[in-house]
Amino acid sequence: MNALLAWPDCAFRDEVVKHPRTGEILAYIPALF
Repeated sequence: MNALLAWPDCAFRDEVVKHPRTGEILAYIPALF
């Protein structure tokens, strides 16, 4: 979950985590600011 590890750096933009093979959206983290 790179999005969670890099969370402080990603707070200004939306982050979508997709499964590498299926392309399924695993997590969506909206921008906080």
